[in-house]
Amino acid sequence: MKKLAKYETIYLDLKNKILEGVFQDGRLPSLSELTKSYGASLLTVNNAVKKLAEEGLVSRGSGRSGTRIEQPGLLQMNFSSQKQNSWNEFQ
Repeated sequence: MKKLAKYETIYLDLKNKILEGVFQDGRLPSLSELTKSYGASLLTVNNAVKKLAEEGLVSRGSGRSGTRIEQPGLLQMNFSSQKQNSWNEFQ
């Protein structure tokens, strides 16, 4: 099995956190905060966030606007709608 590049590991971790609804404020932490928390370079973290943007999970603003999450808590929403559908079918 091929070992993932550091940016891919960060990308997958951030993607999972986005889909799980971890970032309640609808924004990713700043790039500098992410570099510290992952112990990675700015370029590595930037590549991970860029990949999230390419998938449409986040949008990147310029300056202080940061990185906004476009689909927060997707898994939670899917789970809620599945529960609702199951409940409606039960009734």
